[in-house]
Amino acid sequence: MVKNRKLSKHIADASWSNFVNLLQYKCHWYAMELVKVDRFNPSSKTCSVCGWINEHLNLSTRQWTCKNAHVLDRDHNASINILNEELRIHRLGRSITKVQSSNKTTSVAQLDEARSPSRL
Repeated sequence: MVKNRKLSKHIADASWSNFVNLLQYKCHWYAMELVKVDRFNPSSKTCSVCGWINEHLNLSTRQWTCKNAHVLDRDHNASINILNEELRIHRLGRSITKVQSSNKTTSVAQLDEARSPSRL
């Protein structure tokens, strides 16, 4: 993203390393783990339903259709793919159901239920 002339100045000014440090601190505070997904992971380009990769997707495209006719919102699709990559990295000890965008089901013990500390 830093090579994009329109975004590079804003991204450089955002102080990403400081943001990551704050996230790590908060994760440590709440006994959670911060997982970094590879920056070259094609999360926006990969269909979260069938796994097909759209090589010709550009930044201006907000909604796209994969070759198997799944209509995908770029940001929602990327968030599902990032979640699935995190789950793949951790390989939880139980059976994991991938989050599907087609029927909006949320599994993995309702995602945060197992991770979030109990609040009284």
